Amino acid sequence: YQRRVHGAGIDVKMVTGDNKDTAISVATKCGIYQEGVGIALEGVEFRRMFQENLNGLKELLPRLQVLARSSPTDKHTLVKLVQEQGNVVAVTGDGTNDAPALKLADVGFAMRSGTDIAKAASDIVLLDDNFASVVKAAMWGRNVNDGIKKFIQFQVTVNIVGVALTFIGAALNDTNSAPLTPVQLLWLNLIMDTLAALALATELPSVELLNRAPLPRNSPLISRRMWVNIFGQAIYQLSLMLYLSNQGAEWVNNDTKVHKTMVFNTFIFLQIWNEFNARKLYNEWNVFSGLSRSKGHLFVTVIMVLFQVAAVELGGGLMNTVPLEPRLWGICVGFGALSLPLGCILRLIPIKEPYSTIVPERVPSPIIRKGSSRLALNNRRGSDVTQKVISGGNSPISLRKMSHVE
Repeated sequence: YQRRVHGAGIDVKMVTGDNKDTAISVATKCGIYQEGVGIALEGVEFRRMFQENLNGLKELLPRLQVLARSSPTDKHTLVKLVQEQGNVVAVTGDGTNDAPALKLADVGFAMRSGTDIAKAASDIVLLDDNFASVVKAAMWGRNVNDGIKKFIQFQVTVNIVGVALTFIGAALNDTNSAPLTPVQLLWLNLIMDTLAALALATELPSVELLNRAPLPRNSPLISRRMWVNIFGQAIYQLSLMLYLSNQGAEWVNNDTKVHKTMVFNTFIFLQIWNEFNARKLYNEWNVFSGLSRSKGHLFVTVIMVLFQVAAVELGGGLMNTVPLEPRLWGICVGFGALSLPLGCILRLIPIKEPYSTIVPERVPSPIIRKGSSRLALNNRRGSDVTQKVISGGNSPISLRKMSHVE
């Protein structure tokens, strides 16, 4: 689990009342402390630096991995200092003395075996008293955040195309009528979009979510990569729909009802196929990866297709549709499927985000002796994209990297 949290940009720290040698030994076996990379301090040194050299202490915080012989006040002070540097802090504890730190932290984890006071001060109680649950919480948190972004990426595309098509399509039409009827638009927004949201929200988390750095606290909800995907798909869909609305009648021998049905059906299948593109928020090429563990997504997608087939073949006067022959069904589905290769082309566009999702490697640095304490100073670059975990007493206190959160 230590390798997983380190890969996710999470640094694990230990805060304990035990002596320094014992703390370092335990932290090393647990993968928390790394000789030549991290720093181990005692509470006396920590308090002296806090009073006499606060700036120096703040510079050491990203490298601090063990704080031994600490007092409850030290834990509270450490949490406050980390928060002041812009980090999100998650603390775990089981004792009454941990309550102030649990209360101050952004997220407080109390142990099931802990005191009632600790549980009351925390936000979450770990029923199994296991650090693995903290890792699982981070994984689920990222999954929920990604699920929201996936739906936003999908929904914004639908809304842009729907609104633009209604106004531009009506302006270009000889009769000034919109390509889609009000009932068809309601079908899109109330039925298809609701099911799409359900499909994107039911995807289960995977360990791959822990292979990237956390997002900055001030990162936008819609990233630059998402905007490229949104506008790229919207331009394609709008251009295709305007062409079919004005020129598609020739494909069906100018049969008005069949023409309108084909336009409506194509628009819906554009969204169904683009739903797979919306599953990916970064530069992933395979939009179908992970579907095997997202049976709910597949089930909902099948329901969407069945609903659309019923709306076209059986909708009649309500949906203003008529049954389509297999050739036209193939055209509608084919136009929708073109959004998949388009998504690959859009991912070829180089986009530089204001933040990095790559976790920097931990580079050992020289060990500097200061007084009676041994300080390992790490000069690694990009330490601002790490997260931290601290343990206090017999329980861990987890601190997320200050300027990054999901």
